[in-house]
Amino acid sequence: MFSLVMQFRLPGNHMTEDPVYRVGKTCSYTPWTSREILCDRNYMEVSVRRTLPDIQTIPKQPTGGPKARSGNFRRGAEAVASGYKMTAVVFSPSKNVMNVDEVQRKGYAIANTLTRLVLRSPHNAEETYLQNVAGVPMRVLSTSTFFEQKWLVTRVDATAVCPTPEAVAFTPEVITWYMPKHIDPLFSSDAFTMLEVYMGIDAKRLDTEEMAARNYSVLVTEAHIIVEIPVGAVGGYFKSHIQDDQYFVTYTIEPMLELLWIEEVAHENTSYKVLFPITTPPMARPPQVRNLPPSVTGYCDQENFHITVDYRNQEPFFVVLVGKRLLNHEFAQQYLTEGDTDFTITLPFSSPDAVFESVHSSAVRSRLDVALLNPYNNMTIKYFSLACSFLKTLTECFSNGTMTALAVKVESAPGLNPGQLTLSDPACGPTYSDDRFAYFHFTVNSCGTTRKFINNVMLYENEISLPDELEVKLNATTSSEQEYQLKVSCSYVANITRTLAFLTRPRDNEPFAETGTGRLMVRMRLAQGKRAQIQNFNLTPSL
Repeated sequence: MFSLVMQFRLPGNHMTEDPVYRVGKTCSYTPWTSREILCDRNYMEVSVRRTLPDIQTIPKQPTGGPKARSGNFRRGAEAVASGYKMTAVVFSPSKNVMNVDEVQRKGYAIANTLTRLVLRSPHNAEETYLQNVAGVPMRVLSTSTFFEQKWLVTRVDATAVCPTPEAVAFTPEVITWYMPKHIDPLFSSDAFTMLEVYMGIDAKRLDTEEMAARNYSVLVTEAHIIVEIPVGAVGGYFKSHIQDDQYFVTYTIEPMLELLWIEEVAHENTSYKVLFPITTPPMARPPQVRNLPPSVTGYCDQENFHITVDYRNQEPFFVVLVGKRLLNHEFAQQYLTEGDTDFTITLPFSSPDAVFESVHSSAVRSRLDVALLNPYNNMTIKYFSLACSFLKTLTECFSNGTMTALAVKVESAPGLNPGQLTLSDPACGPTYSDDRFAYFHFTVNSCGTTRKFINNVMLYENEISLPDELEVKLNATTSSEQEYQLKVSCSYVANITRTLAFLTRPRDNEPFAETGTGRLMVRMRLAQGKRAQIQNFNLTPSL
């Protein structure tokens, strides 16, 4: 029996004294077996029972050996007065003989009580060796310890055998651990009975229900005890690694096996316990996207933007901002077409939701911005911008000497009022205007239009801009200078020859109209004093 008592002081209100909680636990040791073997992470340990009357314990406790988990080195060594003295340890198969001090300096730990001898060694110690047991590589430590008393010498044999990492086989789905059922270096004969087989994780036993819930399995065959653990099972953990800019993972778990057997000839039982950490080889894990974010694509035809939002395998959890306007029910009815996992917005290039980037003589470059927003915090999930050039006649020239020109408000002049634009003559303003367009109609010999001759062509030019005083006023109210100038022009052929065919022979007859009869439909409107009071009458005279 042993007891452990701990006191906990929990900090609380500084005005009062912190309360103290006392917690105690009393435990009992399990009965000793004839031999107990422990295979831990970094050491192997064997404890054997040998009744030697009055064995003198080692006066100096071992130091420098591997640390045990419990720290009590299997309940420690009791001071016993005796005439026997531990003199030497012989390692097999090398037959290397060391005294007790030398054993401890080599990194081994050794201790004894009246009834037990305990020996501990690192797995990779110099005197350990590999042995193939039933096809499984095992690490073996075999010793004989000598005790002397005057004319008497007594020998105590102690052997520990532990599995190596080569005892494990891996597939991408399953870890398989092979443990020999008959561990040859530990048996004096083939006659034995396996009394207990337990599996656990992290030094804790599991019952059959827990093992089934975790999909663990333990199979006992004639030659082996086979433990199978699914990769990724409960009880282990994954760890990430980067190798050559590639992503890998390893899976680590620490299974435990506890065996108890009895040899029928010697009638001695052995407790065998293995704590065996297992780590899989690195497994490549290319990034896999399960919940795909929405994607936005688009294209233009001659007149429209076509924007497609694909929300993949998820429900649409976002709101759509088209230009500066949220996509609502009314907007969707007019411009939106829905698919199974996507929808398409078709919008004219001249829509108020688009912006004009630049204007050319025969084309307008327009851009449509689309953003998918989180409805809870307005954060941008996806942003997409599509800009295209659309063929558009902005200036028209007529044979009667008149011109028309369309001025467009561009993004670089956000403060521009198109209605304030004029031709070169400030008196010539637009015929029609709104907040985005200004339409001009004028003759080529008015509004400050200039003419010049280029070879056989007459070129008429004018300029659409803000009057100087308005431009100065606009720049004073904005952070940057803005200048809007749009040149418009028309060209006419200066000299052209037309060919007309005619006959010089006199006509035989003068032109005349033949007399005929028929019905002539005449519609008359009569007004009674005011133009707005015109009445409609249908009179159909006969001729």
